[in-house]
Amino acid sequence: MSNRCQTVVFSNRAYNAIIRESFAKDPVETGGILLGYIRDDGVWIVIEVLPPGIDCINEIAYFEYDDAFVNYLAPSVANQYKINLKLLGLWHRHPGSMNTFSRTDDGTNRTFALQNPDGAISGLVNIDPNFRLTMYYLGNPREEECQSM
Repeated sequence: MSNRCQTVVFSNRAYNAIIRESFAKDPVETGGILLGYIRDDGVWIVIEVLPPGIDCINEIAYFEYDDAFVNYLAPSVANQYKINLKLLGLWHRHPGSMNTFSRTDDGTNRTFALQNPDGAISGLVNIDPNFRLTMYYLGNPREEECQSM
């Protein structure tokens, strides 16, 4: 079996957290961290979404997580479950209808994918005018290099 992402499933709690954060920070960029687990059949289950943090930066064309806050909160939230939740990836909102990742986003996605042998998922939220969440998968660049040798 492969853990390569085939499908992403969100708990109601996780999906609603993304909607709440997106509309609360409208019209600036915002985001969050996705915690969950990966099934053997390639289904990635997002159970919890962490907020971006108290000292995050939300601007029209730039967003940055509060790393200290997220790193503090992640283990606390994950430990509330019997299943070992892990960092699956992240999501963020682009104002307007920007449907592509910026160079900064590409670097952030790569950093997250390198932290997990299975890679990472990354979501883009648009409100144009309806809420839309598009999920992407990035395999771990190191793992893919090893497999292609």
